[in-house]
Amino acid sequence: MKITYIVPGTGGQFYCENCNRDVALIDALRKLGHNVALVPMYLPVKIGNTEIESDAPIFYGAVNIYLEQTVPIFRHFPGWFSQLLDSPSLLKWASNMSGTTRARRLGEMTLSMLRGEEGNQFKELDRLITWLSRKDYLGDVEFIEEYDPYR
Repeated sequence: MKITYIVPGTGGQFYCENCNRDVALIDALRKLGHNVALVPMYLPVKIGNTEIESDAPIFYGAVNIYLEQTVPIFRHFPGWFSQLLDSPSLLKWASNMSGTTRARRLGEMTLSMLRGEEGNQFKELDRLITWLSRKDYLGDVEFIEEYDPYR
């Protein structure tokens, strides 16, 4: 069985330390013989100074979703531009920004993401669904579309 475990990345900044639990659970499931894919969201998954290797690209990159929420034109930029915003160096820089986890500032973005296709981050949802539906990811299930993370 293929298990997809979506982990909110920290970029090395700990707030709740749930990533320690998530990585330990993924490791334990793999040791039991399960095929577990670690799928990071927002930022890379890091524990201390160690970046945890992922089985997927980062989805809902922190810089992308912030700009898509606050600057409407970014919702319509081409995929190659979004790919630049998801670069590891830019995400590392973003993870060091103070105050990025204040709920007051994230409420509207959270509601927008919960709106799915109707939200401001619709491109990121489409990208995640496309990646999850890849034939090589799912095994024997057949899909027509080829994977393009920034289509």
